[in-house]
Amino acid sequence: MNSPIKPLLDRIVIKKEETKESESGIVLTSSDADTGSTYIGVVLAVGDGKKTDEGKIIPISLKVGDRVVYSWGDKVEIKNETYYLVTESSVLGIIK
Repeated sequence: MNSPIKPLLDRIVIKKEETKESESGIVLTSSDADTGSTYIGVVLAVGDGKKTDEGKIIPISLKVGDRVVYSWGDKVEIKNETYYLVTESSVLGIIK
């Protein structure tokens, strides 16, 4: 999994997945980013972390390859591929 984007600070690059069925049979869906829903995707790249007022960096708790549920992201198209730039706080959870 390679990303053509190097995210800064607490941002993450996500590749949105299409509808999938989990091992337990639950249908997990992703929809278009304008609907205000939640989406599922794979983390392709992570920034260094969030900078505090004191100048310290708090590392991001996600890693490349994590499947995540997220609530929002800026859509970016590069070479006919669509990616989403998301802040760490927009990630709601990691799918196990």
